[in-house]
Amino acid sequence: MKAARFKHRWIAMFRSIVCQLVAETGEWGGEPEIQALSRHFNTPIHVFQRGPPTVVSHGGSADAFGGAMSPEQSMAAGDKVVRISYHKRMYGLGEHYNSLRKA
Repeated sequence: MKAARFKHRWIAMFRSIVCQLVAETGEWGGEPEIQALSRHFNTPIHVFQRGPPTVVSHGGSADAFGGAMSPEQSMAAGDKVVRISYHKRMYGLGEHYNSLRKA
């Protein structure tokens, strides 16, 4: 029981530190934060990027690691998926993520 309490306290502390850094500094989240959000909200997150793989899937609470898929597979997953794009170098902005919406 002590280990479980420690784990929950550690996760809460980590979450508050990460959220504070993102909100107040130039820090931003990456793949670990995307995985954590996917698990926390039990919502698949598909990251579109310039290949390979073209799409990295984070599958919610049951997902252990991101998996590769095609854009067609992502679209077949329906509307219950959050889709974002990852840009390594674009317009001098450096690495960043953008949200994606259906046209």
